Amino acid sequence: MADIKITMPSGKIKTYPSGILVSDIFKDEEFNNLKFPIVAAMINNDTASLSYRVEVNSSVEPLTVEHREGMNIYRRSLCFLLTIAAKEVLPDKRLVIGHSLGRSYFYYFEGIEGIPEEYIIKIREKMNELVKRNMPVTRE
Repeated sequence: MADIKITMPSGKIKTYPSGILVSDIFKDEEFNNLKFPIVAAMINNDTASLSYRVEVNSSVEPLTVEHREGMNIYRRSLCFLLTIAAKEVLPDKRLVIGHSLGRSYFYYFEGIEGIPEEYIIKIREKMNELVKRNMPVTRE
């Protein structure tokens, strides 16, 4: 397998095997002291997931929630997390993601008038449980 050159945000150029995962590039010490966790990457000015494989010489920059696109990715990930948790807690109800309200979204369950607090607590607990599993988010 051939090697590729990765240009880091500092301008340093490092050599990696072709096909390296973006998440593995971000294990480099250059990224150790970021203020927020990395949620995605900019590869040659295109947004890429952490599971993206870099095949050619590229410039790489981390995206965190400090960046607009990073925050959008984080919010969408939370939507997926909420959807999974809600489906496990209320398998017979459909969670609808409505319109956005500023930096938030409006959610409701079809067929439920208001959401009882007990469901909210169970969904929150399920979301925390899923987060603790530290499962990767991948595109299939």
